[in-house]
Formats: sequence, C-alpha cells, structure tokens
Amino acid sequence: MANGIPDLSGLQNRIRGILRNIQPSQFSDRAFIRVQTIITDFVNDLITESIVVSEKHSVDIVSEIHVDIARGYLISQRKKKFYDLLESLGGVFLGVALSGLYMVISPSPTKPVEVNIVIFTFVCGIIGILLIAIGYRH
Repeated sequence: MANGIPDLSGLQNRIRGILRNIQPSQFSDRAFIRVQTIITDFVNDLITESIVVSEKHSVDIVSEIHVDIARGYLISQRKKKFYDLLESLGGVFLGVALSGLYMVISPSPTKPVEVNIVIFTFVCGIIGILLIAIGYRH
C-alpha cells in the first residue's frame, strides 16, 4: 500500500494465475469467455458492494467485515431473486383464485356456478398459497 492507495497488481496477478490454472480444453471457447466474464463481474460487484456497505456504516475505509458482508449479500441475492419470483407467481395464482371466488360467491341468476370453476379456483388458491409460503420462508 503506497500513499494510502492499495496495490491492486497483486490482486490482478492472483486472478490471472487462477485463470491460467484453468484448463481451457475443458471448456468450449464461449464457456471459457463466460467464466472470465463472471469472475470479472463478481470481483467488480464485490468491490462496489463492499464500498456501499462501508458507506452505510459511515466509515471512509472498507474493512474486512464490510467485504464479508458484501460477499454474503451478493451470494444470497441470487437465491433471493428466485424466491421473489416464486412469491410473485404465488400472488398471481392467489389473485386468480380470488377472482374465481368472487365469481362463485356472486353467481348470475341466469347462469349457475360450474363445478370446474370452483375446482380451478380452489387449485389456484392452494398453488398460490404454497408458492407464497415457500418464497416467504426463504
């Protein structure tokens, strides 16, 4: 560290070493380029998120704990997106069920309630509740 500025050449050399140790013959050309891109993106995201975490704690220097928090956030963020999607789909199914329930509760005098609408409403409601519960649990 010179003049308070960290020496990034060591980090760059370590990343290059890791990439050199990967056997490109095990990957297609496109897959190897994708691996390099993902590694670069993750390092960039980790640095950026570490800075954000340190700023949230109102400090000027990123500490080891800030990097650990940022790493945990980046890893859990990917899982969270999947469970957020499950919750959203559950909301859609539950909305369909509530709409069907309204149709069942307020039937038209000229048209009786059909059994398949009741079954469809019930199934959508169960699926919606399950998806929301799974998403909320995680």
